[in-house]
Amino acid sequence: GLISASWGGTVAETWISAAGLSGEPTFGEKATQTPTFDTLSFNQTHRPKAAAWINKFENADAGLQNGKYLWAANDLDTKDFKPVEMPKIWGFTGIDEFWQMNGIVYFRKEMELNQSDLTGNLTLSLGIIQNSDHVFVNGVEVGFTPDIWKFRSYQIPASAFKAGKNSITVRISNYGGDAGFRAKPSEFYLQTPARQVSLAGTWLYKIAYRLTTFDRPEKEFGPNTAPSVLYNSMINPVINTTIKGVIWYQGESNVGRGLQYRDLFQRLITDWRSKFNEGDFPFLFVQLAGLNKKLKQPQLNSSWAELREAQDMALNLKNTAMVTAVDLGDSANIHPKNKQEVGKRLALAAEEKVYNLPVVGLSPRFESLQKQDASFIVHFSEVGTGLKINDRFTLVGFQIAGSDHVFHWAKAEIINKNSIKVSAKEVPNPEAVRYAWEDNPGDANLINSANLPAFPFRTDQWK
Repeated sequence: GLISASWGGTVAETWISAAGLSGEPTFGEKATQTPTFDTLSFNQTHRPKAAAWINKFENADAGLQNGKYLWAANDLDTKDFKPVEMPKIWGFTGIDEFWQMNGIVYFRKEMELNQSDLTGNLTLSLGIIQNSDHVFVNGVEVGFTPDIWKFRSYQIPASAFKAGKNSITVRISNYGGDAGFRAKPSEFYLQTPARQVSLAGTWLYKIAYRLTTFDRPEKEFGPNTAPSVLYNSMINPVINTTIKGVIWYQGESNVGRGLQYRDLFQRLITDWRSKFNEGDFPFLFVQLAGLNKKLKQPQLNSSWAELREAQDMALNLKNTAMVTAVDLGDSANIHPKNKQEVGKRLALAAEEKVYNLPVVGLSPRFESLQKQDASFIVHFSEVGTGLKINDRFTLVGFQIAGSDHVFHWAKAEIINKNSIKVSAKEVPNPEAVRYAWEDNPGDANLINSANLPAFPFRTDQWK
């Protein structure tokens, strides 16, 4: 069987017991107070604060004046609106101003209807919208849904439409995470009594408000409000179960605290092993996928790379194994779709580390560094029958820097089964080398004979 203890968007400290956090400078004392935390008082205090914040956010809408949604008006001059292909999440549109955008946007579509379309009620299907939406037909509001995951299907009376040109306006507001239309094109339509009119294609849009500071208070007590919450509620109840091991995928919500995560993650593993009392059972985990735009120049400071490095350090603990998803990321989606490959890599790691099968189940990992004139020779372990390039003739993803701490993209070549020669003409006296050290190093292409991608690494600790 499988015990699924899952909660999205959580921090590591919520999964560690108070005993496991003992002595930790930030959360150790707080964790002892979690069982007696006054959740009722917290909720009563914070729900009004959260509601007030959301109200302020909604009223920052430039298209909303005196309670009227002027940008949804049927006779609105849309010369300031811009075209966009829908349905899509904002970050997937390829439009720069939608990149990592939170705020309020009006989307508008016009269509022609005839008299046969108006002989009965119509159904407007918009699929899932993130987060909330107000829907208007010819300037009149016909629907509102505040629920982020609810499928939008609005029944609209024929009287809201007319024969000839009609406008549909969807006002979407979002203040965290992905935003936009999460529908498939087949779910994006207007169903009339006579036919189905596809809404997929070109819409017009205009941004009414861009959120620049996210300071919304927690609405109510939750897993990230205090440490040990999810340990107490989801792990402690099953610690008397006999388990073979753990697979773990978490860390995104700790990005920005990579140095702290070095300790927290190892505490989590040690804590669970202590509580289950099964010895050093196998603990397999996933190194975070890439996120954010690929940059043209090397990224000196990457909070995502620092978190991955902290994950890598947990391999110092006995009977652990890591698989990487760094090549499987989606620049605009913190939840990349290719979970099957993640599962396959975990299975391979288990076959090698847990069941001792004769497979290559682990990714190439930095082993040592040797300086050779103006180059570095980088040696790797876990190469199988040898290192190779994944998808092209040139290795990419390596960076090199001298005493000025300025990194440059490096020329890299495989010189034997487990070694890479790295150099850059801009760096005659190299002092450090990095590989896949970025928020999104998805094009890094060094793999082993089992086609498993090399783990990111750096040889410096520069800030």
